[in-house]
Amino acid sequence: MLNAKRLRKFFLLIFVIITQGLSCSENEENEGQVDSSEPMLEFSSEELFTKPHADGNSFSCNICHARKEPSDDGMSRPGHDLENAYNRSNFKNGQLNTLLEAVNSCRKEWMNAPAFTPDQAAWLSLETFLKDLAVGKGSEIISYQIVSAPNDLTGGDATEGMNRSFHKVAPY
Repeated sequence: MLNAKRLRKFFLLIFVIITQGLSCSENEENEGQVDSSEPMLEFSSEELFTKPHADGNSFSCNICHARKEPSDDGMSRPGHDLENAYNRSNFKNGQLNTLLEAVNSCRKEWMNAPAFTPDQAAWLSLETFLKDLAVGKGSEIISYQIVSAPNDLTGGDATEGMNRSFHKVAPY
């Protein structure tokens, strides 16, 4: 059975996909985006986490991942927090063995961006950012189970759901 927290995260992700769009038009300005494709530039690791990458769509890392849980902004995100990701021994239920593989999985599957190379300046900057988020020496292995979406969505509290997530993403 899908628990309420995961169901909220699922719907939050769907909302983000709908409101953020899946790709940037080639004609759109890249204002507010980080050009992570240029290998010789110095990149702010903070910007690589918080802003969309110009070589991808309108997603940024912090759309799906908080620095730590619970997050400072109180928003529940669909991805695992990154507080100790640098120290994890594997990712995606053991399917990926390195942090670079995990980052590239997000870039290719969610951000519609090409994979970082191990010596790319943007990756090295983001890796430093993630290393700075690490606490202690080890990290627990995170496992999860993907379940089918429920057929019946009755029983939820729409007002509470709006209070917990929607207005924090798109206030109006």
